[in-house]
Amino acid sequence: LVAHDLSPIDTLKYCQNEKVKGILTDLGGATSHTAIIARSLSIPAIMSLYNISHTLKPGQRAYVDGYKGIVTWKTNKEEKIQMESLREEYLLLEENLLEFSKLTGQTNDGDLVSVKANIEITSELNSAIRYGAEGIGMYRTEFLFTSKDRFPTEDEQFEDYKKLLNTNHFDEATIRTLDIGGDKIKNLNVEESNPALGLRGIRYSLANIDIFERQLRAIFRVCAEEEKKIRILLPMISNIDEIIKANEIIDQTNKDFMVSDFYTIGVVIETPSAAILADEISNHVDFISIGTNDLLQYILAADRTNENLSNLMSYYQPSVIKIIKQIKDNVGNQKYISICGEMASDILSLPLFIGLGFNELSMNSHSIPIIKSAMNELSSIECKEIVNTCLDCKKASEIEEILRKFINDKILKAKNLMKYEI
Repeated sequence: LVAHDLSPIDTLKYCQNEKVKGILTDLGGATSHTAIIARSLSIPAIMSLYNISHTLKPGQRAYVDGYKGIVTWKTNKEEKIQMESLREEYLLLEENLLEFSKLTGQTNDGDLVSVKANIEITSELNSAIRYGAEGIGMYRTEFLFTSKDRFPTEDEQFEDYKKLLNTNHFDEATIRTLDIGGDKIKNLNVEESNPALGLRGIRYSLANIDIFERQLRAIFRVCAEEEKKIRILLPMISNIDEIIKANEIIDQTNKDFMVSDFYTIGVVIETPSAAILADEISNHVDFISIGTNDLLQYILAADRTNENLSNLMSYYQPSVIKIIKQIKDNVGNQKYISICGEMASDILSLPLFIGLGFNELSMNSHSIPIIKSAMNELSSIECKEIVNTCLDCKKASEIEEILRKFINDKILKAKNLMKYEI
């Protein structure tokens, strides 16, 4: 599928079958929501190719290597054979990595870190189970809301959410409430010049309380029927007032169901203001989730979909590492705290999260086996030392170099299997 640009909705619309083997776009970035969806669907995708939509002709054969970020179309017979051989190697690699899916998320000195899956649609559940997810760390509900030309009814939502707990694998699931806006999905009712800073996440829910209440009612019906726990995750929190107002609506809606024992409330910390207020926020919720995709964007004031800013959009920026540590320090051990987003699946960032003592990592399903394998070969004591070393660095390149050397020195099983240096 070749396009100038591709929205997350169109990615899901066109790619939920086996017809699409790869995605190539002129625009976009590796941390965009379209890229995240492609990864969750196991489709190799390369973005920021500038003029690929004009270069390739309809029906032209192309080879897309999503691991290396390379697309090739002018090939001779020998190169084609090499490409097909490489594809078979990658497929074998993925099968071999599945042996790590059975591992428990823990370090070699016994610290437990739950490794869960982020999913976009409930049909991804089987994939999450196959790759060893220890739960659903985040179900992004915006695609359920935009799969038709209208928002889903309460009954439709109820049937969809029920699927999360209809397996014998998970006793609870985390549902993120509607997050319209940003690079995910355009606000359907308002034309905004800067959607990333607009009426999105909890702001949209509080401005459209009937839609928010309908979603809550569907969640509470699942709690009542399944008698399993659902963690309700509120996105794009900026201040305490939003949490108080949301909690009031949640409490009022629950009066019709009385299922307080079957749900908990958490917030996504993804704005600088929420990061600063993390300790106060933790007093109003049951758990905290750090949303690294948007947090990175807002800390660096850099559009995550802008292909010209890819060098700036680094997980290893000192400011990013320091603010994540500040959030964890401020929340302390009084609340369950998780990391979600693409940084959670980044193997170089893993020592930081272990060293800082996070309870959970939530990521795309396909990253789970390699993260579990790496985690089982690391010690929390050594990871704490690496955190301190990285905090003293002034450049992203220095932090990345330290983490890369540490991972290559410590991880043997998965690295030997993968046959290349991380």
